[in-house]
Amino acid sequence: MVRQGFLSCLVLAAALLSAPLRAAEDVIDTRETSSERAIPLLATPKAAPAAARETQQGVGGSWGASYFAGVSATGTNAFVLRITNRGPRAGTATVTLATASTGAVLGTWTSGSIPVFGAVQYPIATIAAAVTPALTPAQLAAPMNLSVSTTFAPATQLLTFHSTTGTVANVTACGANLFEDIYLLGHMEGPNTAGMSSAVRIFNGSGRTLAAHLTIYDAGGGAQIGTWNSQDIPSGASITMSTAAILAAATPAIPATTAAVTILATPVRGLRLEHVVMAGGALTDLTSACSP
Repeated sequence: MVRQGFLSCLVLAAALLSAPLRAAEDVIDTRETSSERAIPLLATPKAAPAAARETQQGVGGSWGASYFAGVSATGTNAFVLRITNRGPRAGTATVTLATASTGAVLGTWTSGSIPVFGAVQYPIATIAAAVTPALTPAQLAAPMNLSVSTTFAPATQLLTFHSTTGTVANVTACGANLFEDIYLLGHMEGPNTAGMSSAVRIFNGSGRTLAAHLTIYDAGGGAQIGTWNSQDIPSGASITMSTAAILAAATPAIPATTAAVTILATPVRGLRLEHVVMAGGALTDLTSACSP
């Protein structure tokens, strides 16, 4: 099983001064920068009425497959599935496991309801033990592929945690469905996640100075729990700040007992968020995810 929580935070910049957003015309309603294609905005901190959000693109879908070694095979890597609900409504995720060599479906498993801006983390071994029909010991030991379908717009990741070194890797594989949500980071490890400390990197790719306004949601229930404003970021520059420091400086301050959060930036042309972690002495980028 993978333990949630954090060790010491990354050595990052000192606490940043709160700053208001730039001019109102900088705030946009599409995910677009000069170097990235536009992606329909599924939800914002100032959410649209539910009826309007229901009609937006990208609601639900499926992707596959990510390969992983047999969950009961001898090895040092534990595989973990992370799913974040990007909106516009709560829903479930269904995981299908298939034999890697033949593609034969072995079984399926469906999650409980995941709220908007909520995020869940499941060890693949736990999912494999609960699929229907039940898997045999031989099937559990053999390499498998997985695919995920959801009733909401997801950000889905397959990670590995090394039991000896404590390092983590993002091994998500979904071809053309691999993307980076430049405004939303799901399942950001909070201060109470053991073995990992995360940070938010904010890059300004515009031609002007910008400040970021972040809204923070509880990963478990999807409720908004705080907001945070960055300092001004010059054009072409970036800042990196530990998630723990952001939560402590948020309004209101978010307790250090928090295990995981979803972080959403007010869309501003040229702004990009990235999710980086330190685990086992190694720095890893966990920004990339899958979504239909």
